Amino acid sequence: MISKLFLAMLIVCGVIKASALAQAPAPIIEYGDESELKGVNKIFVNTGPDVDLRKAIIQEIHKQLPDLQIVSRFEDAEIHIRFYYDERRAPNPNYPERPDLDIVVSRDPAAVVERPINNDRVRIIARLKLIPTGWGGFIPNKQSFKDANKPYPTERGYARFFVKIYKEANAKH
Repeated sequence: MISKLFLAMLIVCGVIKASALAQAPAPIIEYGDESELKGVNKIFVNTGPDVDLRKAIIQEIHKQLPDLQIVSRFEDAEIHIRFYYDERRAPNPNYPERPDLDIVVSRDPAAVVERPINNDRVRIIARLKLIPTGWGGFIPNKQSFKDANKPYPTERGYARFFVKIYKEANAKH
């Protein structure tokens, strides 16, 4: 009886420890600026599971920066470009006590250019949020973007923003 109880406690402790190890802490975020793109040769484009979106962003970047190497592994890059959606949610009136059933009110595209420092630290270089225009395009929400009055499809608008800040950082003064 005691050995069964001890074995059960040992198993429970092992499961708790394994689940604690599986939950990696969020990285510490530092803040930099676009000048940190100077001299960068390798980037990683992260669009989550959307492979077609990744291809579209890479294609647009390669049009204007053909010498920039776009790698397929996160670890091989000097800079990461992360494309994601900012979701705003509201409680579902039918199930207000169930946050997992909240209703998505808006889903706005956004992107971050970041430099990994180490496994638990990342440096944000630039962020771009694209605002829906109402006619199927998006405009960049960044004052330094010269073409902010033109609508772009999401991936093209973000890729053009990255190309612009990359060229500015690498311009010969």
